[in-house]
Formats: sequence, structure tokens, C-alpha cells
Amino acid sequence: MAKLIVLAPLLMCSTPVLPVEPETLPDPLRRLEPYRATHMAKARIEWSLRRFGGARQFSRHTLTLFADGDMAEFFRGDDRGVIGEREDGTPLVGEMVELRQRDGVSWMGTQGPIYFNYWPPGSSSGPYADVRWIDVPIRGSGATDFPYAIRSWFPTDATEPAYETEAEGDIHKVRATIESSDNRYEAEWWLDARHGWCPVRTIGKRNGEVLTESRITPVDFGGVWFPGHIVRYRNNFRDGKMPYEVFRVRHAQFGGDLPDQLTPQDIGVEVGSSILVHGAGPRCWDGHELIDSAEVNRLRRAGEFELSPRLQEALRREEAGEPPVTRPDGDSATAAQQNRLRMWQAYVGDFIQERALSPEQVDSALSILRECERRARDYFAARAERFKELGREIDKPVALADREAREADLRRLRGELDRLLEPVDQIYTDQLKPRLDSLLTTVQREKRDEATATRPVSP
Repeated sequence: MAKLIVLAPLLMCSTPVLPVEPETLPDPLRRLEPYRATHMAKARIEWSLRRFGGARQFSRHTLTLFADGDMAEFFRGDDRGVIGEREDGTPLVGEMVELRQRDGVSWMGTQGPIYFNYWPPGSSSGPYADVRWIDVPIRGSGATDFPYAIRSWFPTDATEPAYETEAEGDIHKVRATIESSDNRYEAEWWLDARHGWCPVRTIGKRNGEVLTESRITPVDFGGVWFPGHIVRYRNNFRDGKMPYEVFRVRHAQFGGDLPDQLTPQDIGVEVGSSILVHGAGPRCWDGHELIDSAEVNRLRRAGEFELSPRLQEALRREEAGEPPVTRPDGDSATAAQQNRLRMWQAYVGDFIQERALSPEQVDSALSILRECERRARDYFAARAERFKELGREIDKPVALADREAREADLRRLRGELDRLLEPVDQIYTDQLKPRLDSLLTTVQREKRDEATATRPVSP
């Protein structure tokens, strides 16, 4: 089993804050919490975070599911799909999954269906942020809950802030201020009453100086308003003129036919998966509960216990030294779709930085990306059955003796998949790239052309 060094940590919140008294909050902030609690108890949110500043720059792509108190998170790696590295330093491609159930149980895995960790109630793997509050904190990218989101800018031992409000049309500005013995802290939110009371801008100040600012674009996801993208600036990164990080929601679904609960099977736990129970040692999953590994061995010898087909294939690949199959949606065709969109996000992120886009240009660039992604998703949906068929054929298990014939078949299938994806590649070349270029000013174009002309030619 590979030693895992995660390249981009999950959103974490470990600093405690004093609770927020709801009756002390001004009306705009009081309205935000019930709106999201009502509409987002069940949710599926595909999102990415790209950090340009700080000690370590990174990108991460994540799917988060919520089901009435259960939460599952699938960390799908960086722009290359890498989630960490092995003992020998080679990249580890796959996904890191975590399930937190409403009864306090936590599950985590990194190596496909073979190995998982399990924390009983009261022994959680740590506090992680709730992405449904990603736009509310003034500082950082995570908040465990609404009270944390409101208070995270202030010292942990601070008293209740003093609030001021003002309104201009549908935009309501809230300022929270705390005076300490040494500093004056201010947090400001601009909330849009038309769009689910989503913040559209936040600012954090210390002693009157703006230290951090976020510009937020709410998007209508099936009748529910949620941030489409957040662009954060910090005064200690390029004088606050370039984004420090960009958070994007590629797709979100709230309520509807989403499941009422999440189970271990939803994160890939299979019948026969090895489970390390913290504080108790190794166990095995029988499809319903954890059982002793020795009991599993006895049942297998008696022919009364069979590993799931997916687990058998994963064990075969491990024994043959092949990389594990850890595709979040189950097939190579879906992985190819996701890789295209991931490449687009990486391109836009680089474009924002290399061309030094203004805040208005950044918003336009992210809106162009969103529109191109929507066209690609429409194309995927219209041909969903063919993509599923190709995915099943490409990923079909095969006996070792048939490997040579299988290689020729795989080349044919992958060629067909590439041809099926050609219209999506044309969206990238014919729409995304030229529309981004059209945003540039004359000065930005001249700098781009100058940099291209002086770039050394690769041997």
C-alpha cells in the first residue's frame, strides 16, 4: 500500500470560535442560514479550488455530497489527477474519499476498493469544512458551519461584534466590528436579496486596512442560488491586484431525486474490503457490517463468502503491479470527459495569471469557461448511452491469458472514444481560447506577443 502525501489538503477548520447568537445577527445574515438549510440539506456539488499565492500553489478538484446529515467528499486530485505520491516519489493518481455519517462514524480511503479506514463515533478523523458555506468566511476557504463562517475573521476570544447595516436596492451591506486592546477588526458582507441572500462581496479589515477581499458571482442551479465562482484577493499577494485563489462550482444539484442517506458503498466500499478500525484493528466489510478478518477467511474457505467483482479486479491489478482503477464515476469514458474539463480549468487559471487580468476580466473569463462547460455537458448528456457503452467496454475485466488480443481491442475502443470527444475539443479550440483572447487589452496583447517572441525554443 502506497505511502500517501496529499498534495492539496482537504478544507479544514480546527480553530474554535465563540458561538453566534442568532438573535444578535442583522436581518440579511439571519435570512441566509435558513435559505441554505432549507434548500441544501441534500446536495451534489462539483467544485475546484486553485490557489496562486501562499507558500504552496495548487489546484484541487472535488465532488461533495450531502444527504440530511451525511457528507461524502471525493478529492479527485490536481489538474493531472494526482492526489499524492508513493514511497518512491512517483505520482499517485486516483481519488481520496471520505464519508461522514450522521451517527458520528467516519470512513476514508485512497486506494480504490481494497483498503479503508474507519473511525467509530467519538473518534473522528478531524473537523472538515462544509463547502455550502464557502462564500461566507472572510478569511480562508472553509467553515465547519454558519457560526464559524461569521466569526472566523475575529480573534477566538473576542466578544460579540457590533453590527451595522445599510441597503442600496436589493444589495444589503452588513458590517461587523470588534475592538480589542490592540486592534480593530471589521468584516463586511454585501448580500443579494434577489439571489438567496448570497454574498456578492466580502472584505476583511484590520485597523482600517483591507487585508482580504472576495468577489462572488451567484448562479441559479435549478432554482437554488449558490456561488458560481469566488475570486479572492489578499493585500500580501501581488499588492492585492491579482487573485490569490479562485473557487469554482462546475455543477451543482440541490434536493430533488438525490439520496436521503449516504452509505459506505457510495464511496466505493465493497464486499470484502479491508477496513482498519481505529482503536480496534483490522476488520472486513460483508456488505452490511464490519466482521472479523479471521471469520472472513473461514467463510471463504467454506465457500460461503465471495469478494465483489470490483474488488477481485482491484486485487488482480494490485498483484500484477498495475495502477488501481479509482475513477469516481466508474468508467474510462467519464474520466476522459472530466479530464477535458479539468484541462480547460487549468488553461483559464494560467491565462488569468499570465495575462494579469483585472477583476472585471477575471469575472468575464470565468463566465466564458462556465458557458463552454455547459455546452460540453449538454453534448455529454445527449450521447450518454454511447459514452457508458464505451466505458464499460474499455474497463471490462479480462483474463491474463487474453491480454494480447485485448490490447488491440482497447486501441480500437480508445480511438472511438477520442473521435466521440472531438466536438468537445472543438469547443476548446474554437470558442474558449479565442473568446478569452478577445478580453485582452492592447497592452496585454503586446505583452503576450512580446513574451511569446522571446520565449526560448525547446530543443
